[in-house]
Amino acid sequence: MNIIISGAKHFGKTTVAQKLVEKLKQDNILVGGILCIGDDITDVITGEKHRFLYKQEMPDSQRIGSNYIKNKVIRFAEQTIENSVKTDKYTVIDEYGKLELKEKGFHNITKQSLESNKCIILIRNINVKPFLERFKQHQFKVYEITQQNRDNLHKEIFDYISESVR
Repeated sequence: MNIIISGAKHFGKTTVAQKLVEKLKQDNILVGGILCIGDDITDVITGEKHRFLYKQEMPDSQRIGSNYIKNKVIRFAEQTIENSVKTDKYTVIDEYGKLELKEKGFHNITKQSLESNKCIILIRNINVKPFLERFKQHQFKVYEITQQNRDNLHKEIFDYISESVR
């Protein structure tokens, strides 16, 4: 089953996912995909990083809010996600946001990846409902980050995943 980690902007979705990835790797559960840390997209397996957020318009880029994302980096992320789906147990996609809701950015690769039933998708709270409506043919387990659970949510998700792979 696909997993959603939701939370408010700057509330710790990526931090929870980083801790989860570390725990999965420690338990030899294969995991890949991408994490967006600061202005960089990072390959979970190799650690390869590419800057993807720019304040000014760049050649061959897409606008998202007040930022720009290079298409070359989107292609890197798509390839990383595709490789993960083909070879790994779980695939992290950080994050499905405004751009994807407009069917740009990581939308197409997310749509394809959901077929694997092993995605961990980070989504802001405000985008969860439209995401679930768009992909209603898939099943999701949704975890919402709160002030009370944010330090230990990765353990709860890890327990769910480790039970499902055993």
